Amino acid sequence: MVQVSIIIPSYNAQNTIYKVLDSIKNQKNISFEVLLVDDYPKKPLVGVQKYFFVKYIKNEKNLGLSKSINKGLKYAKGKYVMILHDDCVLVGLNWFEKTISKFEDPLAGAVIGEHVIKYNSLSALNKVFSYIYGLGIDIDDSKGKGFKEVKHLGDKCDVFRKDYLVNLGAFDESFKTAGEDTEISSRILKDGKKIFLNHDAKVIHLFSETERQSSILTHMKKAIQLNRNGIIAFLKTGSKYKLDMLFVWFLLLFSLLGFVPYFMFSLLAFPFALPLGLFSAVLALVLNYSIGVGFILIPLIYLFIKSLLKAKRAFIDKKEFNLLPLFVLIFSMLWDLLAGLAWGYGIIRFIINWIKKFFS
Repeated sequence: MVQVSIIIPSYNAQNTIYKVLDSIKNQKNISFEVLLVDDYPKKPLVGVQKYFFVKYIKNEKNLGLSKSINKGLKYAKGKYVMILHDDCVLVGLNWFEKTISKFEDPLAGAVIGEHVIKYNSLSALNKVFSYIYGLGIDIDDSKGKGFKEVKHLGDKCDVFRKDYLVNLGAFDESFKTAGEDTEISSRILKDGKKIFLNHDAKVIHLFSETERQSSILTHMKKAIQLNRNGIIAFLKTGSKYKLDMLFVWFLLLFSLLGFVPYFMFSLLAFPFALPLGLFSAVLALVLNYSIGVGFILIPLIYLFIKSLLKAKRAFIDKKEFNLLPLFVLIFSMLWDLLAGLAWGYGIIRFIINWIKKFFS
């Protein structure tokens, strides 16, 4: 009898998938199956059939993340279901045994593994971007033990009771590339359940080995991928991830109109991006009654400070006494600005789709 069904939604993972499957193969004291859903029609995965525990499911066209997970769920036979990314390697030989024991707690809606990276093994470029968006903490800095209650699923090493996940409605298929974890986390908490992080069940993100994160361009594309569905996540869960960057763009535009429009829009930002709105309104008052100009600098200063805090981690926490903190500062500002544009694109696309549905 299968105890755990591991669903791996895969996209162009030829460089990483075998290390992932090898880490699963070595697990002890548990019966499992792997449902590998290949969502990259251009280039099917080769050689995965040699793993006897893998059921290879090939999408004829690109379905997106949530639909691929739900497709795998339909084939799952296990009592428990794990959603695992195609570039995440299980650490240790008793990963599942350490994790599913938490489901003895009737309030456990999901149990997630700790997402880590091997910082010293990363390329210089990937070290820079490891500070800019969530890729996991350095495994050498991971000191936690046991279970900890959290409010959000991890970066795709998440375990559920299968019956609970099905009854919950599975993953929201309106999220094709990102945001589905935020949405389902919200539903789990609203259902009165809890999400637990297991510090003793780690997965290593193979950050430097995936083609999706191999250049400045691919990292910048991640800003678009993570934020173009921001409006949907906001409307469904209230998530405001990088929403402040959209308001940075608006404030840059309103700075050209003078003090009154700029100050009023700063106040309008309060419900959506309070730190930015408050910072902007106070500085606008100071500048208006001192030199009367320079409003365009305010959102740029805010952006600079946010990026500087990330660069500080590289300089102080990791003792990077080189140009790396400077590159973190520069690319963080660019990445955040692109994230704001992705928010704007998503809102425009959402409005257009709503109009089409209204008149159809």
